[in-house]
Amino acid sequence: MSLDLRSALASAALAVSCAAPARAAVLLYQDAGAYAAAMPGVTAIHDSLDDLPTNATLAGPLQRNLSALGYRTSAVEAGGSEAGAFFPLDDGLGGAILSTDVASSAIRLDKFSATMRGIGGIFFGSDLFGAAAPGTVRLDVTDGSGTYSYQFNDLGSDAFLGFVSDSRITALSFAALNGADPLAVPLLFPSIGDLDFGALPEPAGLALFGAAFALAMLRWRQGAKAQR
Repeated sequence: MSLDLRSALASAALAVSCAAPARAAVLLYQDAGAYAAAMPGVTAIHDSLDDLPTNATLAGPLQRNLSALGYRTSAVEAGGSEAGAFFPLDDGLGGAILSTDVASSAIRLDKFSATMRGIGGIFFGSDLFGAAAPGTVRLDVTDGSGTYSYQFNDLGSDAFLGFVSDSRITALSFAALNGADPLAVPLLFPSIGDLDFGALPEPAGLALFGAAFALAMLRWRQGAKAQR
């Protein structure tokens, strides 16, 4: 290959890489106040899940219809079927915890009726009776740029996790990682408490949200550099 041709190909590759859009980002918040502050201009929508019947098997998927939002939640079985069952549990305070009937199933939230920019809530792994138990859980958040995966160890029943994106969030999946042995004891079940959604009103809050997200990204990058 001639030097001229090699140089031309290199220049073309550089042009393509520079022209490609920057990958969007999903930011993680482990404080409910910081999560809410990261989304000015959005409509905050709360789902307490307290209307769910507890301590009994509940067939899925479930269609949740709130005043300003509709969405679907599914118990996705290990084979990929979205027809798994839930087993909501009493949280001891008159409310409900959404958990799966089978430990190997994941909880999936999707089919949002509004433009979703944030999803937050109480996420933890529980034992058979709904109490927080040690172990590893994974959350996968899908937005317009792809899927972001996060793993956490030994979350408590008050562990808040919030995810904010600069593009539309289309799904969140939450699973407990029990290992290869399905009969291992104790089993860890994915469990969710109160949920807080951030829906973007169109078009009023768009500019405000974009500016706030850009500032949050700048602070995150500065923090990351300071830790190096």
